[in-house]
Amino acid sequence: MKSLTRFVIIAALLASLPAGAEVDGYQLLRFQQEADAFNEEQPDANRYRAGFFGGYLSGMLDALEGRSVCFRVCRCELDARVAGYLRDHPDELDKPVAGWLVKLLEDTYPCPK
Repeated sequence: MKSLTRFVIIAALLASLPAGAEVDGYQLLRFQQEADAFNEEQPDANRYRAGFFGGYLSGMLDALEGRSVCFRVCRCELDARVAGYLRDHPDELDKPVAGWLVKLLEDTYPCPK
C-alpha cells in the first residue's frame, strides 16, 4: 500500500506541473543555494529562487503529511537534510526531484505504525 500511495502522490505532483516544468536536482540545488545566500543576507540573492526552495519543500510536506510522512521537527532540519542529499548524491541531480524526495521524506520522517 505504501508504494501505491507514493506512486499516486508522485503522479499527482508531476501531473500538476505544466509540461516541461518538472523540477530536477540541478534546479533544486540552485534554489537551495539562493536560499542559503538569502539567509546569509547577501544582497544579490535571488528572492524568487530562495522562496521556491522553501515553497517546494513545504508543498511536498503538505502533500505527504499524515499519510506517509509525520514531520515533527524544525523546518531548518529538513532544509539541511535536502541540501545534504543534493550535495551527497550528484548522480541524482539530473533526475526529477519528486522521485527521490518522497522516499527521503518517508524514510526520514515515518509515521508511527
